[in-house]
Amino acid sequence: MDIASAIWAGVVATAVMTALIYAGPMMGMPKMDMIGMLGKMFTPNATAAKPLGTLLHFMMGALFAILYTWLWSLGLGSATWGWGIVYGLVHGYGRGRRDADHDSHAPAPTRNSDGCESDHGNTNGARRLGADRGARIPHLIAGG
Repeated sequence: MDIASAIWAGVVATAVMTALIYAGPMMGMPKMDMIGMLGKMFTPNATAAKPLGTLLHFMMGALFAILYTWLWSLGLGSATWGWGIVYGLVHGYGRGRRDADHDSHAPAPTRNSDGCESDHGNTNGARRLGADRGARIPHLIAGG
């Protein structure tokens, strides 16, 4: 298992995903400041939240890439487009199921002054928005 390559792939994939997230409003999706939301989970200071959120976002991307590489090294699939789609769908389904179970009583997110979806510190709304966006990505990739 080549951890350095996995980390590099995770960082590049996270950069691409981040570009899609921030381009989402041009594709008809709600505006979402993923990096700001992550940072504000740990500090209310907006100036400090951006670098912290960026670090957390890219760190999680690298960790998921290491996890997938480890699973592939165990013989659970391989590093191909097809297996990447399978892992992504399983990941998205599991995340969506967990969020659906936890979000049944959560208040809906509102829009903040920047026009972004905001849940005022309640991570349930952020998870619901992420699950909704995650469910739409395969349709966008397939051209639907």
